[in-house]
Amino acid sequence: GDAEMVSVTFNQIKTMKEIAHIKGLKSLFLDNNQLESLEGVEDMTELKELYVQANQLVSIKPIEKLTGLNELYCSDNNLSSFDGLTEDHSDNLRFFVCLPNDGIKQREVIRVENTLGIKCRGVN
Repeated sequence: GDAEMVSVTFNQIKTMKEIAHIKGLKSLFLDNNQLESLEGVEDMTELKELYVQANQLVSIKPIEKLTGLNELYCSDNNLSSFDGLTEDHSDNLRFFVCLPNDGIKQREVIRVENTLGIKCRGVN
């Protein structure tokens, strides 16, 4: 069925399988779970807000086509790069809250800010 917003926080969710079929989703709150992958988010092209902080993510690559995102919260994961973010995201992405992430080096922050024009924000 159709839903504008789905919120499943503080569970033990490991994959997006359960929700990948939901079309027309605008907001998705999956923070504080055990998510290891964003696989399944690829077709959620209407997504405006994606909250996946405090999970076990190693990649945000699946967001590549989600260029309509206004807010992406992916701090407190196991990311070592922000691959998946493109210049096409920079028009709409107002809040990219991505720090801290233990594997993120300063040069990756600089790459995103200078090359893509997307500001990397911290939680505080």
